[in-house]
Amino acid sequence: MEENFRENCRFDNSEREVEVFRIIIREEVGNKNTKIKNMQKNIKKYKQTIKKNISNIKSFLKDLRMKEPPISLYEKILTSCSNEVTSRWSSGRKYCRTFFVQQAFKELYPQKYIQLSLSLDAMVNILDDLLDEKMEKEIKIKYVLEFLRNFAVYNSLVSNLNSFEIQKKVAKYFDKLITLAIAEGFYEKLISREKNLAKVVKWSSNLLLCRAMDIDIFVEIALLGCKNLKKTSPIKKSARVFRAVNILKKDIQDIEHDLKNNIPTVVTLVISKKVFDFSEYINSLLSLLVKKANTFPKTSPVTYNFLELLKKEKEEILKLIKK
Repeated sequence: MEENFRENCRFDNSEREVEVFRIIIREEVGNKNTKIKNMQKNIKKYKQTIKKNISNIKSFLKDLRMKEPPISLYEKILTSCSNEVTSRWSSGRKYCRTFFVQQAFKELYPQKYIQLSLSLDAMVNILDDLLDEKMEKEIKIKYVLEFLRNFAVYNSLVSNLNSFEIQKKVAKYFDKLITLAIAEGFYEKLISREKNLAKVVKWSSNLLLCRAMDIDIFVEIALLGCKNLKKTSPIKKSARVFRAVNILKKDIQDIEHDLKNNIPTVVTLVISKKVFDFSEYINSLLSLLVKKANTFPKTSPVTYNFLELLKKEKEEILKLIKK
């Protein structure tokens, strides 16, 4: 009788475990589907901005009294150029920083700034690929056209919003991009020469945090529509540390691609050195970044959400290095 009782208990516990597992799976699938839908909405909004460009092109052709090339050709080419960006967002080949900010701000995110943010996002991704990637001339032309298209859209949207504040922040942001670009080269040299693990971890952290400044403008744009949020510094800082860990995950995922194309990252530099245990290096680097994140006061739900996103990125990184 006692044995039967134990058997029944084991069966009940097993059933509960299976049900919990099913619930977890359903939640993960649901979250993934929601993310895909939200990203698709962003892509739709992004592509809608092509209408602004086409409207201007029509007026230019009218001034020139030209009926050719047909406007359909411009629409076809600009759509194709746009696809170069959106296909990479959809596949995860390039990250959309606006999307991460939306995840952290949730219902607080100001909808009127989405197209502006996405246009800036695209321009930064385009510059990054033009700098790092080997591409055929046709693709490079599409990238240049898409950058120009987004530059026109950005200026049009800023003008419509009548926001001098955004213009000032964007001007500072491009100075930040200069800062991080020069800092990258500086820290890459230090990492490539150093044989002390603690120093390499410290400099890798500094390099990632410099690169993570590329999320700043997208957080600042979102904050413009959240005047009720006080003490915004922890939000900005937590976003930057999240982005640093997010970049680290992307660098690990892109190891083969980056090594093949001679793209220096903290990951490829350390692997090429063949001095340190890779898992030890990654765990030490994560510990340093998480320790920094834990110093931020969680007074805002947005800060809390960024730190939760950071935890998920950390978990995914730990799974990647176990493979």
